[in-house]
Amino acid sequence: MLDIAALIATQPGDTHVYVCGPSVLNDAVVNAARAAGWDAGRIHFEQFRNEVDATGGAFEAVLQKSGLTLQVGADESLLRAIEKAGVKVDCMCREGICGSCETAILDGEADHRDQYLSDAEKAAQKTMMLCVSRCKGQRLVLDL
Repeated sequence: MLDIAALIATQPGDTHVYVCGPSVLNDAVVNAARAAGWDAGRIHFEQFRNEVDATGGAFEAVLQKSGLTLQVGADESLLRAIEKAGVKVDCMCREGICGSCETAILDGEADHRDQYLSDAEKAAQKTMMLCVSRCKGQRLVLDL
């Protein structure tokens, strides 16, 4: 097996690491870089697949620019509800990996289930990924 920690430890101080693969590989590389004290801005990853479920409790989504209020069912993703309402949203992966459906949150709190935003970005509650993330409460207002 590849000794990821040893490989990370031998890199110059300005090196960036890029990894794309299954979560086991990505987690090993990211954890080794963090353990070695690497700044988060030098660690980059993309997963083959995010296995997070986009369903959960029902909630209301207000699309501010469109003037629409949607009921998002427990068995559907926010993105699917938006698409059913006829609103066009960019989304390439539909798994919370690529970031193409990132949308500003105007009010409410997201239940972040993506692999794209950093922990700090998730805590800031400024944006969310429509394809997998949901609402922690009963209502979200989005910049759509």
